[in-house]
Amino acid sequence: YPNPCYYSSQLSISGATDKAEIFLYNIFGQLLYKITAFPSNNFIHTQLPVRDLVAGIYLVKVSMGKKEISQKLVKR
Repeated sequence: YPNPCYYSSQLSISGATDKAEIFLYNIFGQLLYKITAFPSNNFIHTQLPVRDLVAGIYLVKVSMGKKEISQKLVKR
């Protein structure tokens, strides 16, 4: 959140019991950013580096153990 974003975007995951691999891709499938985040009190909160990205559509993928979630992120 927020989505769409302008200068910053944050990712929050509740109920997290395992580390999360967070990936940010452009619309061409190129990996722009990767981070490993660890839960604290079953919660992960991290900021995505969108400030220097050009306006467009991006894909955020989160992988935790055997689960994977993808979400479109719009940068204005």
